[in-house]
Amino acid sequence: MSYNKKMLNNKDKKIKVIDIVAKTEKIQPLKLEEKIEIKKEKESFFKTNEQIDQYKEEAVTEEKKIETEEINFDDKKIEEDFLEDENIKETSNIKSKIKKYFLIFISFAILLGIGYSAVVILPRVEIKITTKKTSWKITESVITSKNFGEINIINKQIPASFFSEKKNISLSFPASGRKFVEKKAGGEIIIYNVYSSDAQTLIKGTRFSTLDGKIFNLDLKIIVPGAKIEEGKVIPSLIKAKVTAEKAGDEYNIGPIDKFFIPGFKGTAKYNGFYAKSETGMTGGFIGEVAYPTDEDIKSAKSKIAESLQESLSAIILSQIPKDFKIIEGAKQFNIIKDDVGKEIDANENFSIFLEGELSIIAFKEENLFELVDNLANQFFGAFKGENEKLKFEAKERKIDYGSARADFSSGRLSFAFDYEGTYWQPINVENFKKSIFSNRENELKTIIFSIPGVERATVSFWPFWVKSVPDNVNKINVAVE
Repeated sequence: MSYNKKMLNNKDKKIKVIDIVAKTEKIQPLKLEEKIEIKKEKESFFKTNEQIDQYKEEAVTEEKKIETEEINFDDKKIEEDFLEDENIKETSNIKSKIKKYFLIFISFAILLGIGYSAVVILPRVEIKITTKKTSWKITESVITSKNFGEINIINKQIPASFFSEKKNISLSFPASGRKFVEKKAGGEIIIYNVYSSDAQTLIKGTRFSTLDGKIFNLDLKIIVPGAKIEEGKVIPSLIKAKVTAEKAGDEYNIGPIDKFFIPGFKGTAKYNGFYAKSETGMTGGFIGEVAYPTDEDIKSAKSKIAESLQESLSAIILSQIPKDFKIIEGAKQFNIIKDDVGKEIDANENFSIFLEGELSIIAFKEENLFELVDNLANQFFGAFKGENEKLKFEAKERKIDYGSARADFSSGRLSFAFDYEGTYWQPINVENFKKSIFSNRENELKTIIFSIPGVERATVSFWPFWVKSVPDNVNKINVAVE
């Protein structure tokens, strides 16, 4: 196809040519005059006509070849650019249509969301109901016991729990008294029998003497067992006994002694047949002034140790009692089971007291008492209004003051009086109420509300402003009762 024919078939031929020229920097072919001038210059270099004719013929052939290549090049380039522009135009049209449809879709979705919100999400109703309240007072006595298993309205009885704990404690206290004393040393000896196989009785007070003449007396009567005779040899028997120095004073505070003699056997065979020794020293001998606990010291010490013991027992028991149990005045009892005042004074002039005590508590669940009182209140309201059915009134506020209790800890029984004051109202089943008002308009809704027993006043608010009826969704209905 020639250049001219292609141009005739292309409706946008002028625009396409201009675009191609603008985009492509191609080398322009030489003009005819320029070619002739070049030929003339070349001809001057040839000397024969034959060479000139040959050159002319070559020149004409070359010119035709260049024109053909130029035309083919231009046709191909024009065709490629035309197809490229067509593709760009088609792609641009598709993108434009997609953008248009996308904007239409977004607008429709927004309108649909607004409509859904207006109809489903936004509508709600808020209802505030104020009920009538009635005050009620009572002064009553109640019995509670660990033996009661349930609440008894007629006898006014509620269950109780019994808690008890024992503990002992020993503490030291300073002795403020002063007195002059004479104390004898004492300790333990071991008595040996190497005399015979017969037992020997030693009476209380039997004397035992050291080599230097210090005398210690036997505290109690004892019987020294007989020695054993084996193969003609005497195997001594022995027995331990307590002794006390004959005189007071610290000179009798001596160390271990290898041998004590019995002066009463002196001059007889038994003198060498019976003897004793001490493995530990004798102690406690003293003459002089010492501290001692006065009666006031002992009384004060017992009071303090009893208080400490009671606090310790209380902490133990209270850690075991559940938090919902009530302990009133008179429901605790603390007893001293055993006490012992130490006779010895230590190096710091302190004396000790040992005390064992027991703490008992009778406690009850306060919610059981309130349940009893609420039942009494409902009986009162039913009788007052002349209704046969039991009214289910509930306490909105309550106050109770307990009197002193009378307890029998041996049986776990407690009785007490109390003053009670409560504010009662008749509750509303909010969930059932919500379900009963679906789709009702404002006037219908108010009629339903004021048909509920005990309602004093109510306010109703619809939102947004175009909503005129209750939504059919409990989550869109807010009800506050006070």
